[in-house]
Amino acid sequence: MIKRWIGLLGLGAVMLMVLACCGSKPTDGKPTLTVSIPPQKYLLEQIVGDKYEVNSLLAPGTNPENYDPSMNHLVGLQRSEAYFRLGNLGFEAAALPKISENYPDLRIYSSSVGITLIYGTHSCSADHHHPGVDVDPHVWTSVKNAKIMASNMYKTMVEIDPKNKSYYATRYEALRKDLIAMDDSITRMLAPHKGETFMVWHPSLSYFARDYALNQVSIESEGKEASALQLKSHIDEAKSLAPHVFFYQKEYDSRQVELISKEIGTELLPINIMNYEWKQEMYDIAAALASERAD
Repeated sequence: MIKRWIGLLGLGAVMLMVLACCGSKPTDGKPTLTVSIPPQKYLLEQIVGDKYEVNSLLAPGTNPENYDPSMNHLVGLQRSEAYFRLGNLGFEAAALPKISENYPDLRIYSSSVGITLIYGTHSCSADHHHPGVDVDPHVWTSVKNAKIMASNMYKTMVEIDPKNKSYYATRYEALRKDLIAMDDSITRMLAPHKGETFMVWHPSLSYFARDYALNQVSIESEGKEASALQLKSHIDEAKSLAPHVFFYQKEYDSRQVELISKEIGTELLPINIMNYEWKQEMYDIAAALASERAD
């Protein structure tokens, strides 16, 4: 009889160990949330503080235009309590069916609800994720949009974890004030430059340009280098508008970039709109646009 009870106790212990190992979420460490891109991660971490670990699907330096997430990229969602999508990125459209199939209980929220979208600046006819759709997806390159995104994230966190509402409220209010001050500062920096033109290889600063009454001229056409005729047209347009800054992203690096820069005499500057240090990146872009043209 004693041996039987010992055997049953041993079996029970083994079953408990198996159940613990097979749980869908870890029993130790912080709970996890997932976002699409590093700038989202920056904003969400300002709100959740030490309550959650935040993961980004897109790694720094990855080109979102041709990123096609595999299940290996999505495996981190297994531990996540929620996924914060941006809303109009092509790779999100490719990932969502896989996410829904493999993680049917995962809560999915959009960070971009309430943002007024821009159309006509970002042709996606060559994008297999969003064929024929012409929504500019770079909503996070606007401080004004970031305020809306932060508000959406805060409301979502209160829904997910209501017992910590006061903690999130305090941190969100600090972020909100910081974003207001940031927007005011950039507005003052760029007020003397209203109506001025800047160039960019990939049309990624449309929302930034809209916020501060600037004119963005992009060179890329449907994800490709410009043809000789298009190139001449862009150069002629740029010369007439006299931009003094030409932004380019390394992930879209092109042999045409330096050629155009020399032809029109612009300052060539790299930007990283996927930078986790989103706040500093926005200030750096504003400072470049506010700088005086070198003779």
